[in-house]
Amino acid sequence: KDGKYVDLAAALVKAGYGMVYTDFTSQRLETYCASEQVAVSSKVGFWSYAETFEDAVKLLSADKQRYMTTGHCE
Repeated sequence: KDGKYVDLAAALVKAGYGMVYTDFTSQRLETYCASEQVAVSSKVGFWSYAETFEDAVKLLSADKQRYMTTGHCE
């Protein structure tokens, strides 16, 4: 965008269309967690339907047990 780097993953998480996956380390993990906190506090995307990470996981058709037992940004 205008010759600048745009992190699509962070943008999707910030808009509430993704969650941070913390099973693997990443140089961008802190950025992704901050983006998720913006989405949670702004109640955007699926965060408009959930108050907590656990509530959001229950709404997803993902492997709920795996998400619930891994360390997360919260």
